[in-house]
Amino acid sequence: MSELERLSKEAKRIEEDSTYSSKGHYEAAKRWGKIYLWLGIPTAIIAGISGVSAFEDKKLIAGVLAIIAAALASIYTFLNPSEKAQSHYTAGFKFTSLKNKARIFREIELLDKEGNNKKKILMGLNAERDSINEVSPQIPRWAFEKARKGIEGGESKYEVDCD
Repeated sequence: MSELERLSKEAKRIEEDSTYSSKGHYEAAKRWGKIYLWLGIPTAIIAGISGVSAFEDKKLIAGVLAIIAAALASIYTFLNPSEKAQSHYTAGFKFTSLKNKARIFREIELLDKEGNNKKKILMGLNAERDSINEVSPQIPRWAFEKARKGIEGGESKYEVDCD
């Protein structure tokens, strides 16, 4: 196997790894975004109804609703779904960017007969992947499985690549 073929193969590995990672992070971000809404909206509504009930001298209802709102707010604070959604979205974006760089390197830069820093570029792509992995949250297993199913179903393919 030639050096060019080995470089192309390794770039393809980075591209594939980045595809799965980005999709997994996007799936996790979507779920945490839903949890953010599922906890935040009911908490706000229940807190509002509790306040209205207190003004209408419905102390028992107001008290029960206030306890429920406090419990939901505590869960929200503990889980911090907004921050988790943003972390996964950011990681997904970074992996998508890396995937694109690896694809462009493999499809275009490797063909440049005069470029002699191909190995250095590939090592830079690998270092970037390691760096993103180091600071990214872990992809939950369910998100990875959902991502894999979507990728295998063609969700990450460009129409131009289907020819």
